[in-house]
Amino acid sequence: MNKFKLNIASGTIFLAFATAASSELSKPACDYIEVYESIKGEGSFPDLVAHMAHDVEYCHLADGCDKGLKKRTSPIQITIDDGGSEKTRKLFNANAAYTINLVNHLSGLEFYLDEHPETVTGVIHVILVGDSDESNQTSLVPEFFGKFLKSKKLTCLATNFDWPDAEIEYSEVWIKTSTSPMRLANCVKEEIFNASGVPGDPIGLDSLFSEDSLSGETFGPPIFQNFDARPLIAMQLVYHNEMVNGQSPARTKEVSQNVINASCQ
Repeated sequence: MNKFKLNIASGTIFLAFATAASSELSKPACDYIEVYESIKGEGSFPDLVAHMAHDVEYCHLADGCDKGLKKRTSPIQITIDDGGSEKTRKLFNANAAYTINLVNHLSGLEFYLDEHPETVTGVIHVILVGDSDESNQTSLVPEFFGKFLKSKKLTCLATNFDWPDAEIEYSEVWIKTSTSPMRLANCVKEEIFNASGVPGDPIGLDSLFSEDSLSGETFGPPIFQNFDARPLIAMQLVYHNEMVNGQSPARTKEVSQNVINASCQ
């Protein structure tokens, strides 16, 4: 089992996650959930999972985005429109590989970076732009991509298109490379993770890597900051076989609670 070091308010613990093929959460994951729910103001862990699984960070549809569950059902090819430097690409590659390995471990999803079987119908298209004035990259939603480029607030975004019953499960990840190495590294990890079936951030936070009492450990380059346990456990629960695409947040909460009850007695 892989081990991930995570900081929480009461100290440092190690979480050993079983693969998504397992129908049960590990004891360390159960212990983390117990600690999470004991912290005043955090609420129930199933509420957190429902929020992270259904929240839409960026909606590109004029009539709004359906908040039914959208987990991936196909292996994923990652394609890159690269406007960054060689140094940036190396940082991207390290953090992409780190996140892909993690998501694969928790969800069972397969990823391809170069050659891929013709049967692969999942795509995460990454657009790296050197600065906010560049406009030569191509997006399927150019109007909204243009707004992103002009924004002084936004450094990175993931936008997920229609998945259930779609021919291709397509997402785009947009990242401005003219930022600090740590911010760039976190953007790569966060947006690939968000594009893999858990699009939301923890309740009340703007990012998977926002600083709070449950934040993951910070260390040196090229990874810089680890995921904390909240999105990792949420990813495993979202890819439980009882979770069905299109289901409501209430159903996601119900299934999460059932799995926790069965695993954490």
